[in-house]
Amino acid sequence: MFNNSVGYNGSNANKIQRYSNVPNIGSSSRFTVPTGNIAYFSAITYSRHSEVGEPTIYAGTNAGKLFRIEDADESSPESFNITGEEWPAGSISSIAVGGSNDTLMVTFSNYGVISVWQTYNAGESWENVEGNLPDMPVRWAIYHPQNSLQVLLATETGVWTTVNGGAADVEWFPVSEGLGNVRVDMLRVRYADNKVVAASHGRGLHVADWPLDISVGISRQETSELNIYPNPATDFVNIEVPANVSRTIVIRDISGKIIHKENSVKGVNTINVEGFNSGVYTISIIENERAVGESKLMISK
Repeated sequence: MFNNSVGYNGSNANKIQRYSNVPNIGSSSRFTVPTGNIAYFSAITYSRHSEVGEPTIYAGTNAGKLFRIEDADESSPESFNITGEEWPAGSISSIAVGGSNDTLMVTFSNYGVISVWQTYNAGESWENVEGNLPDMPVRWAIYHPQNSLQVLLATETGVWTTVNGGAADVEWFPVSEGLGNVRVDMLRVRYADNKVVAASHGRGLHVADWPLDISVGISRQETSELNIYPNPATDFVNIEVPANVSRTIVIRDISGKIIHKENSVKGVNTINVEGFNSGVYTISIIENERAVGESKLMISK
């Protein structure tokens, strides 16, 4: 829902139906998104980071295509294809938006495909974050309201979670309390108190609290390859990069948003952090779009 409007799959392929002036007596219209093939939309998500009066929505198709649609209230809104190059031609089941429009997670509800993909650069590149999940349909994903490294997934075998969704090899764990291994189709979180509702298949709705994990942002397997100092830092931080290859230093805040990015040089890389707020950050060394080194950084003012 956006600006008192509801968007949903249209009656024809490539079309999104829009019902305006909710909850008053409204009017229905629809617009076409140039998907490049005949495909129905299987998931539509509104971004809570939209500018006032300029709603941004994300629409995924049952053929594995993803589109960012800007000014979705307009009669012919502008759309951008941000589909991952390695994605399967499966059915997109959900699109989650993290701490900013840079952070997105897309899930697929098919067997035999990589089911979970994530971007930290608004869809310019995507990473496979399926990790240790079994081969099963993933039906919904949500980010924790206070930290985009915490994620919940609704799957064919219940709810799974991680507390470090930005790691090189994401570890997922089943949430065993309450639902067991029953299929879960949808998850919703209330931002006011981090209360989660899970819609199961045949066992009704389940409600639980989703507390912020205070260890979020700390790599579970920090490598000796990444050495940073001083830590905590105030004005600057030194990052040692031993390999003379093409690598990128990425710093993310507690929401998972990229706040600094630069190409590295062999040896000590010094980064000015005077403008950073106090708190916990994650520093990653990226090579070929994979994190090869990662560590936490404390900023203390």
